[in-house]
Amino acid sequence: FLGEGSQSLLYDVCRLFLEPGDRVTGIGPCYAEFASDVGMWGAEYDFVPLRPENRFRFDPEEMLAHIGQQHKLVYIDSPNNPTGQLAEPALVEALLRRCEAVGAVLAVDECFLDFLPEGEGLSAKHLLKNSKKLIILKAFTKLYGMAGVRLGYCLCSDTELLARMQAGGQPWAVSSLAQAAGIAALDETE
Repeated sequence: FLGEGSQSLLYDVCRLFLEPGDRVTGIGPCYAEFASDVGMWGAEYDFVPLRPENRFRFDPEEMLAHIGQQHKLVYIDSPNNPTGQLAEPALVEALLRRCEAVGAVLAVDECFLDFLPEGEGLSAKHLLKNSKKLIILKAFTKLYGMAGVRLGYCLCSDTELLARMQAGGQPWAVSSLAQAAGIAALDETE
């Protein structure tokens, strides 16, 4: 599903999933706009802190133990913004399995992953075919230097969710200029 950058897609995910009083979890610090989006819908964001004494690395055991029945949505960004720490693929898969067990949805922001030479191999895309509880967010903004053009996309195997995003979104959310720039950018492989 295309949107006006990953931020508009995060907003849509929060809009579709959250109601006042809902609980969301993830890591902190993380992409600051996400916590703002959660609060806008009256939900509460509690998080597992990335600790300086651990060099801001993800703590798999603490994260998995933290996710419970009370959580409707779990959010991580990998690599993390602002620390740059990567959530290893095994951790992302374990988080997805935990989310499935408690009925939560896992949103993984991979907007900076393409900067890593091995980024494609680190992506959670391969998990999409077996789970409707995973949403992956990507953007042209960072990799292609297209911040002002506003073009992002989410990947999800839940076609009902994607249809709800389409139906509930703004008409003409992605301009023809952004679409043309995105198509041209896909040919830029260097």
